[in-house]
Amino acid sequence: MLLLTGAAGRDERKYGEDADRFDIHRRFDNHVSFGYGIHFCIGAALARMEGRIALEEALKRFPEWKFDHEAPCGAGYMSRSASNRLQPTG
Repeated sequence: MLLLTGAAGRDERKYGEDADRFDIHRRFDNHVSFGYGIHFCIGAALARMEGRIALEEALKRFPEWKFDHEAPCGAGYMSRSASNRLQPTG
C-alpha cells in the first residue's frame, strides 16, 4: 500500500514544529481538496465513492496488515510517511 502525504497538512505556521510528523489525529479544518462554493468539483461524489470502494476491496482482499518496523525509510517525501512499511499479511 502506498500512502503519499508529501505536502498535506505540513504547514509549520499552522501545525508548529510537529508539522512534519504524521499524526492521525490532526484536524484539517479548511482543506480545499474538492474546492468550495462555485468552484466545487462536480466529480467529488464520484471520487469519494471510488475511494470508499477501493478501500473496501483492499480490506476485503487483504483483511490483515502488519507494520514492518525494520523496513528502511526512503528519501524525500517517502521518508515522511510509513507507506513502505505497511504490508498485507495475507
